[in-house]
Amino acid sequence: MDLDTIKSRFQGTIIGGAVGEALGNPVEGWTPKEIADDYGVLNKYVEMYDGPGTCTDDMELETSIAQSLVYSGGFDLNDIARSIARWGADPTSPGMACQSAAVKLSQGISPFESGTDSAGNGAAMRVASLGLLYSLPQDIELLRECVIKSSEITHDNNEAVAGALAIAYGITHNLNSEKYDVNNFLRDVSEFVRGDSKEMSERIRSIHPLLKESEHKAIQELGTGGYVMQSVPLSVYCFAKSPRNYEESIIRAVNAGGDADTNAKMTGNLSGSLNGIEAIPGYLVDGLKPTNWIKKQMINNDDVYSMKDYLLYLSDGLFNLYKFNLPEV
Repeated sequence: MDLDTIKSRFQGTIIGGAVGEALGNPVEGWTPKEIADDYGVLNKYVEMYDGPGTCTDDMELETSIAQSLVYSGGFDLNDIARSIARWGADPTSPGMACQSAAVKLSQGISPFESGTDSAGNGAAMRVASLGLLYSLPQDIELLRECVIKSSEITHDNNEAVAGALAIAYGITHNLNSEKYDVNNFLRDVSEFVRGDSKEMSERIRSIHPLLKESEHKAIQELGTGGYVMQSVPLSVYCFAKSPRNYEESIIRAVNAGGDADTNAKMTGNLSGSLNGIEAIPGYLVDGLKPTNWIKKQMINNDDVYSMKDYLLYLSDGLFNLYKFNLPEV
């Protein structure tokens, strides 16, 4: 596969997640009926307390990890832990496990002891950068190790870790795919997490027959909550139902309701990692707005004037590290 395609997929993964989260942010916690009553089909940014096009804690933590990887030249557990501790001083709509870990880390508690036994989706929502950087075949076990260590900073729970592994490896699988087969995708992701959670593995396997059912039935069966055993399979389903159509996939995740911002973010990560940045509508990319935390990170980077610029800066930085690790021919 040519490097231009891979670079586009790096950009699509990071920006695709941001667009999904920003679309879902206004309707987090809503039911599908409430969304339909107010918006019909929600497919554009709408007014809200944060302003249209604004992300939340998902992208704040993802960009923190991405920036750590770029600045450190790779995975540095202590640097990521310091980033999470700093984030905890000014988070946007944080989850309880992530905020609790940030407080502990700021008090000097080790990242090996800061996590709580939470089966939420807060680890899975922030692993996209790891799935990109450690996507080469020789790095797959390193990917597993880094995802587990990163996850356990906040979520010391097998289900939460398995969910993070599923999203990270799903991105890796897509990044390396030329002739795409959704059955192979579901099989490979399921097998990758089996040793960490048989239940998560089986939930992902169960998506295949649901692709032939109505969307309503499939979404109802999978669930849309923040529990990782609902959120990750639901995001995988929303992508797998239309793997070559980014917009259709994230709109499905947003309008399913529940934890709409995180579910649409992870769906967007997966779709962007296959389809590249060209598949994401330009008006949605240009309409992204940074949170206060992300603005603080942007200040330290020259030639970064918008959320789009910042995300491209991070994705291109990750891509450059990836190129550095390519085996010599």
